[in-house]
Formats: sequence, structure tokens, C-alpha cells
Amino acid sequence: MDNKKRKKYGFTLIELLATIVVLALVMGISIYVAINIIGDSKDKSYQVTINNIEDKANDYLIENNDRLSYVVKDDNIEYQCVTIQELIEYGYFNEKILDSDVSDDRKVLKTDNIYLERNINTKNVELVKYLYKEEDIGLCSENKIESDGSTYIDIYPSIDEYSTYKDITIRYTLKNYQNINDYKYEYSYSNANYLEVISDNGNVKKIRVTDNGEIRAWITNTNDNRRFGESSKTIDKIDTEPPVIKLSDITKIYGVSFDLYEGVTITDNSGEVASKKIYLGNKEITSYKELSVGDNVVTYKAVDKFGYEKEEVRKIKIVVASQEFNYAEKDQIYEILADGTYIIEAYGAQGGNSGGKGGYVKAEVALKAGNKLVINTGGVNGYNGGGGYRNGSYYPGGGASTVRYNNSYIVIAGGGGARGSEGTPGAGGAGNGAGGGAPTNGRAGLSGTNGGGGSNSNNSSYSCNCRTYCVSEGTSCVPNCACSNPSFCGCFSTCYSYCTGWGQSCSTCTGKGKSGSGGSNKVTSPARSVSSSSGNRSGNGYVKISYKL
Repeated sequence: MDNKKRKKYGFTLIELLATIVVLALVMGISIYVAINIIGDSKDKSYQVTINNIEDKANDYLIENNDRLSYVVKDDNIEYQCVTIQELIEYGYFNEKILDSDVSDDRKVLKTDNIYLERNINTKNVELVKYLYKEEDIGLCSENKIESDGSTYIDIYPSIDEYSTYKDITIRYTLKNYQNINDYKYEYSYSNANYLEVISDNGNVKKIRVTDNGEIRAWITNTNDNRRFGESSKTIDKIDTEPPVIKLSDITKIYGVSFDLYEGVTITDNSGEVASKKIYLGNKEITSYKELSVGDNVVTYKAVDKFGYEKEEVRKIKIVVASQEFNYAEKDQIYEILADGTYIIEAYGAQGGNSGGKGGYVKAEVALKAGNKLVINTGGVNGYNGGGGYRNGSYYPGGGASTVRYNNSYIVIAGGGGARGSEGTPGAGGAGNGAGGGAPTNGRAGLSGTNGGGGSNSNNSSYSCNCRTYCVSEGTSCVPNCACSNPSFCGCFSTCYSYCTGWGQSCSTCTGKGKSGSGGSNKVTSPARSVSSSSGNRSGNGYVKISYKL
């Protein structure tokens, strides 16, 4: 038998199975590739539709730019939303666009929006996006609210900050409506005379106001005159007024310090005064020391931080204080503080024992700052020239009140003469112009001369007093004598009477001194007399010196 192997024909089962697996793999790959090709083709078709819609929307934006309004997104970006319906209405598509697919389960809808974003300053379009996906629809949600639009008012400087003007920017935003020609962007200012237009770019207007008031802005639909989106702001911190200066005239004592702003208030509605100055004529002054005795017309000037200026005038009177000099047994000094004319009023002292009143004199003298006057005031005890000064045996005459300048007497007011008293004789006044005289031998002092006080005289008065008795009729009155007829009593230089009966009273006579007259006065150069009188002052002497304005 032939041992050659038999020849084989066909596939084994293993080979057949392997072949089937390979064919299945090839078919799977082919189907996957085919599906991907078909899918890519559909996506490209969708994207073509999307791109076409976005391109047409961009064309619409460019070609209708003059009638479209934009919503401000931030400082640099504003946006607009256009619907498929509008693109169809304006001829950019026909109704067939609605049959186009933009995804496997999404067709184009009339209400779909295309979001267009551009730069506010350059107006260049920076983004166009067809909003067919759910997550993108919100980009145009602001355009879908019921309000027609709004206005926004921005003010610089801030309404809380004082300034001389306010720049106001008004931004108008339309919503829903796309035809800008159907609307007017309007505003008003309550103080229109102080309004200036800086720029007007349709929905963005810039104005400047220079006085306080209220700004209002709104949008008007020209089809039905309906106003909407109205807003307003009050502007109340524009400074249009200068500072306010309140003051009044004042009088001050020369040489006594004070603040030139005493009694002055300066305020400004901005709360701030930039500068304030004081002028005497054209000269700026800073101290009371720069004022002179008399009336000073002083100007106060104030400027606020915006340059508004105000000035007010007041009178500051500078006076030299009057000074009084009462009785003191010593020299009293008056220093001259300022050049000018001074008034001297001097009163001599009254004579002792309620005697004659002191004399009065008023004088004027021109003096220079730094000069001195020496004052002595007379006393009722005779100090400063009164007759009998410090002599206990009689009442003294009133002392003179005197004023010396450069060691010379320029004003003397004489003292009055003393009042006489029975049984107290004494020396009379010296009569040399130094003071009042005292009584002598029961006689009163008289008026002095040449500025002197009252001096003594023989002037006497008498009174009868029937108090003694007669020894017999026809005899002189002697102690214990009696007058028969008191009517016969007579008063003579010697007391006597005739008695007519035993036990009757008769007169005796007592001499009593009268008060001396008031002292006279004397004024010498450089002083000049203004007025004078005698018999004027009771009590001690007195001098007053004052400045003549």
C-alpha cells in the first residue's frame, strides 16, 4: 500500500473561526470609521449653520449700528442681543433657516439670541456668539426683563464732596426694543441757567453744572410719549458763595493786649477757610500793637479753598484809660503811654471844720509818650498847702490839688478856707496859692487868689444870748445880773445892756467864725484852662486824667 499522505482540501474549523474573527474586526473598524465620518460631517454642517448665523448677526450689527442701543457691561465692554426673528425680518435669512439643525436634537428657533459684544471706546466687535445651548442663554437674560430700559447718573466730584462744579455722566440703557429711532434720551436740571453740555453721544451724555439743583434723566418712547427708566439725584454741595464774616465795632484800652479776631467769626459753607488776613489801610497787620490811639478802620479778608473772597470792615477804637487819683499824702505818678492831648480835672480839698469847698479846674495839655505827671491831692487836714496843716491849735484850711510837669506846677485847684470856731484862734492861711486858710481869732478864712485856697479875714457873725443877771438897774451886764426889759438887750462889740428890773435876764454876745470861701485855681503853660469854679468839692481833693480823642 502507498504510504503517501492524502491531499487536504478546505479550512479547518479553527481556521474558519479565525477568519470570521478577522472579518468581524475589519467590519467593526469600517463601521466606526464610517460613523465618525458621518458624525464629523454633521457637526461641520451644524457649525456652518452656527457660523452663518453669527456672521449675519455681525453684519446686522454693523449695518444698523446707528439705530441700535447697547447695554453697558463694564467700563470697557457693551453688548447687544439680536434675535433670529429680527434677522429674518431685516432680510438676512428667510424662513428656511428655521429648518436648519444646530445639533442632533436642536433646530434654529425664531426666539434664539445672538450675543454681540464690542469695545465701548473703539466700537470694535470682540465677541459674537449664537446662544442655542442652555448654558449660554443667560448672556441675554437682561434683555428679556419686562422693563423697557433704565438710566444711570454718575457724578464727579462726589455729591458728598464740596466743589465749584459737578460733571454729570448720564448713561441710558434700552432693553427689549431695538429701534433707537423710536426713543429719545432726555434729562433736565432744576437750575438750568447753570448747566453746560460737554458732550452728547446719544445714550451717553456729559454735562457740567455750576450751582446746586436736581438732575433728572429718562427715556421717552416717541410713538406714545411714554416715559420710563427715570432716575434723579440731588446736588447740594457746589460752592458758589464766599465766606461769611460777622463782626462789630469794639473799643480797647491802649497798651492792654487783645486778639484782633476777638468778636470776629469767619465761616464758609464748604467748612473750610483757606486764608484770612487783617489790613489797616493797605498794610497787613497781625498784632494790636500796630493800632494807634483813636479810631482804626480795619479790614478783614477771608478766602475759601475755591478762591471766593469776602471782606468786612469794622472800627477798633483804642483809648488811653482814664486814671483817678484820690487823697494820699504822697506824690502820685501818671505815665503818658501815647502821644496826644490829655484832660486834667482837679478839685481842691474842703476847709477844716466843714469849711469852704475846694475849687475846681479843668485843663488840657499836649504830651508825649514817656512823659510823666506828678499829682498831689489836697486833704481836709491841710495836706498840700492848707493853712495850719498839722497845727492842733486851730482847724486847718483845705489843701490844694496840684499837677506838676517837668517839676513845674501846671494845674492848681485851691482848697477851701476853714470854718472858724469860738475860742479856738489860730494862724490864717499863708495866702501864697498853696492851700486853704484857717480861721484866726474866731474869724473865718476867705477865698484864696492866684490858685490859692481860702485865707483868713475879719468877717464875723454874732448872736445874743440872755443868760446873765444885772445887779441893779442901769448897770452893765455882769454875771448874774438881771435886765428889767430884755428888749433893751443889744449886741455890740462889747456885750452890755441896761437892766430895768431885778432878776431879769440880759444879753450876752458870742462871736462865731464863718466858713471860708472855696479855693480859686491856676493853670500855667503848657496846659491851658478849659473851665473852673470855686466852692465845688466837699471832702478831700481829687484829680482825674483822661485822653482826649
